[in-house]
Amino acid sequence: MGVKLTTIEIDELVINEAIDDVFLVAHQEFNTKSGDITPEQNERLESLKTELFDLILEQVKQNL
Repeated sequence: MGVKLTTIEIDELVINEAIDDVFLVAHQEFNTKSGDITPEQNERLESLKTELFDLILEQVKQNL
């Protein structure tokens, strides 16, 4: 098949939109406004996005 995993791109917009949707649902559930994120929260979120991306690539690799 010759698939290079380095060429597999997971659209960051899809991941970001999904995460935004989770925040939106949470704020709707508690009837709060989504607001600014602290630098510490942003750092945690970016780390989680990286972990999620890595997990997705790992799972794809094991199923090739």
